[in-house]
Amino acid sequence: MPPAITAEHDAARETLEALAAFASLDRATVVSRLAQETAAMRLHGVETLFPRWIRRPLDAMRAFEDVHRRVAISLYEVRKELKLVEEKLVSARAGGSKGEAAALSKQAARLLCLEADLRERVESRDEEEIAAARDGIARILDVTLRSLAKATAKFVREAKAGGPPQMRRSLAHVEAYERLVRQAQTVTGGTVDLPHFRADFLEALRRKVGRKDSAAMGATPRAVPA
Repeated sequence: MPPAITAEHDAARETLEALAAFASLDRATVVSRLAQETAAMRLHGVETLFPRWIRRPLDAMRAFEDVHRRVAISLYEVRKELKLVEEKLVSARAGGSKGEAAALSKQAARLLCLEADLRERVESRDEEEIAAARDGIARILDVTLRSLAKATAKFVREAKAGGPPQMRRSLAHVEAYERLVRQAQTVTGGTVDLPHFRADFLEALRRKVGRKDSAAMGATPRAVPA
């Protein structure tokens, strides 16, 4: 397995472990832990919060499943290669080719070590920890996406005093937020009840910037005040 995939697999596991640590925390504790960063977002913009506490939780499960699948494929390929090398080694020893046998023996030893590492990675998959990570992700996003919703609503209110460019930017922010909410619902299995911008508000905003009806974002009884 290439070193890059090894590092990627380690990083994906470490990310899940870090997110799983939030599973046992109540909302007040999560808010307290993230308070400094959510405050920075409100002061300096979403860029301060987005990569670590929105994008990373949203991508963590997909990233882990993807690299875990690639590790399993690598294990299969290494085992195939090891079988061929072992067959060649048997033939070399039977034919009395000491030099070839020594080289094949070293290659087999390397593949055996790699096979053991890959097998440990595949077998170390912990479904309980994955479930805990999913719960932790839900708790984090329940805090950070709500903060983003408030920041987005504030941006829209302030943009109303500007011209078309500001309104177009505000619409882009709103639609980006709604996409994140849909992603969060997929990642968490719908366990996070996040606020949405009202469908009629979205359509009114689109009309203001000269856009016709787009794909519906979906209405909800719990709308973001904007």
